Amino acid sequence: MAQEWLRSGASQATFRESETPFQQVKPICTSLLKHSKVTVANTSEVIELLSRLVLILNGLPDQKTDLTPKFVEFIYLPLSIILNRNGPPAPPLPDQILEKLFQATSILCQQWWWAMDFAVWEQLLRLSAYLIGGPRTGPGVTLAARSEETKEAAALCLESLLRRRTAQDQPPWCEITPADRFEHIASQARQQSHFTVIGSAIGSLLDVSESEKVSLRALALRVVGYLLSDFVPSGRLPTFLPGVVAKSCRVAIARRTSRGWQASDVVKEALLVLKVVIVGSIGDEVCERDGIVRTAPASFDDIASMATISTPGSKVTSSEENDPYAFHRTESWLQASASQIHNAINSLSPIISHPTPSAQAALAELSFSILKHATQTLPTLHVLLLSHLLTLAVSSYPSLSNAASSYLQELLTSQANTAIPLTEVLARLTQENLLALPPLILAFSDAKVERVCNQIEAICGLSCTPGLSKSEIGVGHLLGPTGGIERWGLGLLGVVEVVPPPRGSSMFSPAAPVGFIMDDLNSPDHPFPSMRLRYVGEASTQSAMERMLRGLGAAGGVGALFSVEWFIETATAGTRALEVSALWCAARIYEGVVGVVLNDSSLISENGGVRLGAFGGIDEMKVEERRRVEKTARLLVKTIAEFWETDALEREDMVGKTSANLKSDSLALYGDSMLPTEHVKGLDPLVTVLDIANKRSISISSTGPQNPNTEGRDMAKLHAALALQLLSISASVLGPRFPPLLLHSLYPVLRSLVSSNALLSSTAMAALSHITAASGYASPANLLLSNFDYALDSASRRLFRSRLDLKATKVLVILVRLVGKDVVERAGDVVEECFDRLDDYHGYSAVVEGLFEVLSEVVKAVEAEGAMETPRPNPWAAPVATSEAKPGAAAFMEWYKQRKVEKQSEETSEDFEPAPHRPWGPQTHLDDDEARKDPPRSPDSETAKPSIAQTLISKIIRRCLPFLTHSSPLIRTRMLSLMRSASVVLPVQEIGPTIHSAWPFILNRLKDSQTFVVTEAASLIDTLAWHFVEFMESRIYQDVWPAYRRMLEALEAGDRESALAVRKQGPETPYGHSHRLYTAIISTLNSLFAASGERNLVKNEVTWDIAVKCRRFLSASANKELQGIARNLYQNLGRRNRDLVWLVLCATCGADPRRQEVGAIGGLVGHLREPRWDIGGNAVLVLNSIA
Repeated sequence: MAQEWLRSGASQATFRESETPFQQVKPICTSLLKHSKVTVANTSEVIELLSRLVLILNGLPDQKTDLTPKFVEFIYLPLSIILNRNGPPAPPLPDQILEKLFQATSILCQQWWWAMDFAVWEQLLRLSAYLIGGPRTGPGVTLAARSEETKEAAALCLESLLRRRTAQDQPPWCEITPADRFEHIASQARQQSHFTVIGSAIGSLLDVSESEKVSLRALALRVVGYLLSDFVPSGRLPTFLPGVVAKSCRVAIARRTSRGWQASDVVKEALLVLKVVIVGSIGDEVCERDGIVRTAPASFDDIASMATISTPGSKVTSSEENDPYAFHRTESWLQASASQIHNAINSLSPIISHPTPSAQAALAELSFSILKHATQTLPTLHVLLLSHLLTLAVSSYPSLSNAASSYLQELLTSQANTAIPLTEVLARLTQENLLALPPLILAFSDAKVERVCNQIEAICGLSCTPGLSKSEIGVGHLLGPTGGIERWGLGLLGVVEVVPPPRGSSMFSPAAPVGFIMDDLNSPDHPFPSMRLRYVGEASTQSAMERMLRGLGAAGGVGALFSVEWFIETATAGTRALEVSALWCAARIYEGVVGVVLNDSSLISENGGVRLGAFGGIDEMKVEERRRVEKTARLLVKTIAEFWETDALEREDMVGKTSANLKSDSLALYGDSMLPTEHVKGLDPLVTVLDIANKRSISISSTGPQNPNTEGRDMAKLHAALALQLLSISASVLGPRFPPLLLHSLYPVLRSLVSSNALLSSTAMAALSHITAASGYASPANLLLSNFDYALDSASRRLFRSRLDLKATKVLVILVRLVGKDVVERAGDVVEECFDRLDDYHGYSAVVEGLFEVLSEVVKAVEAEGAMETPRPNPWAAPVATSEAKPGAAAFMEWYKQRKVEKQSEETSEDFEPAPHRPWGPQTHLDDDEARKDPPRSPDSETAKPSIAQTLISKIIRRCLPFLTHSSPLIRTRMLSLMRSASVVLPVQEIGPTIHSAWPFILNRLKDSQTFVVTEAASLIDTLAWHFVEFMESRIYQDVWPAYRRMLEALEAGDRESALAVRKQGPETPYGHSHRLYTAIISTLNSLFAASGERNLVKNEVTWDIAVKCRRFLSASANKELQGIARNLYQNLGRRNRDLVWLVLCATCGADPRRQEVGAIGGLVGHLREPRWDIGGNAVLVLNSIA
């Protein structure tokens, strides 16, 4: 019914827009007077009338102008009559009527407040308070349970009566100011006769504050705040202190809501009530006025005023002496109340984790108010309230963190006596938090650890507050020589145990890191891989610990360098867990000192990790401080570079002392009482009799503990990765002045870049990019090219017997690869160094193999600079039509027409050059005319001299020829690969004599016992045949083909025994050992027959043999790549002898595959029939191309 009336009322309102408010309200008021006595019969009509009245009042366009005092009294008259006529002993009014009555009254009081008589104000206050709480005393009184909506309407009426007005709320017909009007009402309300009413209202509202309705809870607490702040004198406030504090705290931390947290509006109003009652009851000002708190004198006048104070409590005003409700404060009451308030405020600590920032902001405001106005009366709350403000000062919400930071700065920079004890509290709080961190970390209390770290970070941020020095807060003292770092530093190292990140989080696979380096260095961002802490579970907690250490370094400034040096000195003792933790702490503090934050994969900053300090860093240091930091950075670079001066083989396999030491390093500092808490997830397994019987087998198959050797190697890699982070920070400090230190730091970076550990190689890549950007180079290649001598010298020194490092050759490889084609100018130095080391270590296969890899990389760089390789034709491309492909009669007629021209061209093909126009004899000086007639010969007519790079490659091949017969098959393979790469770069004049002298050894490699050596030798012959076919032609059909024929026969016999080859009816898989060899053999033969036919000296017997042996590669079951190469081979054979190719292919198929005549070819070539090879499709393509 109410909804229907609302719709009808809305429609009527649209028709009565021209009516005045009085004309709209008059019939409703008249009807209400008619039905002032509410009965069961007229209840619905009264509710409808009141609803219409509320709707009209809310719809007034300008309430300040329309609701004049006379008009308000006219409207309020029927409302008051209804309340009077339906009071006791009559039945109580229904809740809906009371709700509408007080809704209308609250709207009227918004403007009636300016002209309302105090008696009416008091009457409405009593009615509202009674409706909210009911009668408080009286025998036999029964309280009717009112609905929450009714109580909310009464609370709204109270709010309209009690809240302060501003100048914007003042109506035009009122001339009194808002402050004067409010003081007139409040002064009368503070009288003794009205205290019981106000007290009853406060009690009723506090009871309602635990209602199930959120809006009612917040409204009730807001009204309580109005009453306590403006209508209760300070002498009476202690009477309400215990009850209000207890109720407000209970409401603020209530967890009965569906979301688990109290609503933010309710929390905000509850904390505001706490601020009002605590500051007004037990604040410094009121307690000092009562004489129970005395401040230190600041002047002679203060000393003189102290003489007039005889005993505590003598400063009582005359008004308080005549007030029977006034509470006389004493020192014993202060001590007891302070203890109770401390417990109450401590219970509010969970609000700091409230999900809404408004609730946290209210807690910050409460903490600030108590610290500012109750510093001396509540000294035990200093640490607690400061910890709240410090935690909120580093919140992720900017408005909240800015507010908390401004509160802290105002407290510390104030000129009052409170500034000195608060700075002492901050210094003590920092020390206590640092000492409390280790046991919290071991207990896996991530939330507490994060809170403690945030507090320390906020304290460090206060060190940059204007008007405060770092020495006042005491953070710089903690990190200096007298700060006791041996106490808190060792405790921190014992629990901050760094572990490698989970697998798959690095930038590239650890199996072949070098293969991905070139592609990965082209990307703009190279974040440092993240590292985890063993006893920290949450990423946010670890991030808070990192920010804490950076904040300590920033607050300590240059004095914090002592801590950095102390941690690094601790890290030089080894590569165990304790030393790794020391490097991690040193890196984080070092970042804070210089104002640099290295990027990691979990936190990508906007400016690449350079100059991201929140405290200024090195850019804002003085000249003396900057010089000291740069001097320390240089010393750190040299110290860290010495980590790689130990035996590299020993460092690669370093495992620490014992597994027991590795596991107990982080806990030995604390004893048995500080052992980490064990957390076990899941259900306890149910052990049965069958399980006991199988206990032995289960224990044997179960996975044992981690190998201590593996754990030690992981620690060594973490130690090196953190050392690279320190090098990167030092590079950011020195900037363009860092390149001279590359003599010490370049090898550690490159050595780590080629590591098989994914974490270390990723860190080295990020460090190289960071150093490149900090030093002012455009790319790592430019950096290495400019400092090539440094890198080459550092790697060469690791190839001497006294300091041998097997990874030094890998460093040379990656050095050449990173520099790229620009290394050609410096390749001579690298080659000479390799030759010297080959002479020293020719008997050590591991070293020789690494040196050959370096030489191969140099050859590849020269090849990239200017390659001579001719692209091979695509085996899948369509055959090129030539004159040789014409039928016999057409070809004969064309030859007949051109025979004389060809003969004449052959007779005159030789060029004898122009004859001289001067007598034969000694050459004389020519004049200009003769010089113009006989220009000098072009240098192209003579054989071009080889370039410096080609001479270098030729020298490499000649010097390394003896290694073709090395005992190691890997080295033999490397040498063959080196020669294959050189054949692409060198002309035949340079490589021909070398190949001629090494030819017997190359042929012997075709008989090698290792398949991969034979394959590499065949690939070399293939490359030589393609580039130098005239040079290799006779060698191929005289020396190579007999060996190839034996290999093909042996491989065919092996394929017959292979189950895969038998099932596929041919060599199908490209992953077998024979596939590369097949490819090299067929490509070699293809290069032989692809040469010009005029000089081809291959005998027909060899051609027939090749055509017969290579038929099976045309099978449809063979690999696609082999089919394409085989088709090209038979096409080239067909251009030499079409009849031979036709006979072989047709005999194999049993007939011409283009005509499908089965059994048409037999006789002498019947033995060539192979029905198991399906070569029909490829044979058709070949025959059509040569027809």
